Amino acid sequence: MLVMGGSQGARQINNIVIALMSHEEINKQFRFRVLTGSALYEEVSKKSKKDAELISYSDNMKEHYEWANFVIARSGSGVLSECAAFALPMILIPYPYAKDDHQMANAKYFELNGAAIVVDQKDEDESHLFVF
Repeated sequence: MLVMGGSQGARQINNIVIALMSHEEINKQFRFRVLTGSALYEEVSKKSKKDAELISYSDNMKEHYEWANFVIARSGSGVLSECAAFALPMILIPYPYAKDDHQMANAKYFELNGAAIVVDQKDEDESHLFVF
């Protein structure tokens, strides 16, 4: 699974994924590639499992999208259009402070069209992410 919080990273998304990595059953089923954001790389590397692939920043997103089976990300228009181009299913965690709540609107559009599951950032219980 490809995890990213945008070029700056997203501490909340990183923390949710670190919690996911602590579940043995999930680790048996998934490999993690986490684009942490440059400022958060050290923090995530100290907390995450050893075999997760951590990347502080990348300018070759095509490589990551081709590697991924699905994506956990924010719901800005750039990442959504890129994931759609690669036909990647998504778990979206919209940035709750975005102007006019546009990330939630973006995420809901993809959810209504069967391309995403939307998770509220305030819900930090990661267990419901993997009911499928």
